[in-house]
Amino acid sequence: MRRQPSSGLNFFDIPIMHTFFLRIRTDRISLFRFLLEGYDGLAVLSTVNGQQGLVRLIVPKGRHAELWRLLAAICGELAPVSTAKRRNILSN
Repeated sequence: MRRQPSSGLNFFDIPIMHTFFLRIRTDRISLFRFLLEGYDGLAVLSTVNGQQGLVRLIVPKGRHAELWRLLAAICGELAPVSTAKRRNILSN
């Protein structure tokens, strides 16, 4: 009996994905999308509400740490509140 070629996909090969929501500066959504594209397969970004800067990230389970390192490195550029305003908020 001849065996049919496999499609290569197995149920157990499909990565578990997690969804995160972030609020970022509205003028930085495109920049963030561009940066994520440079990290092949790190996350899929979709805009939920562009006027509020609300975005959704879908991330494979095994890449969380890499995503958080990237976010930590660029958070100053994406934060919806400026660093000076943040310091005022925190000091009050």
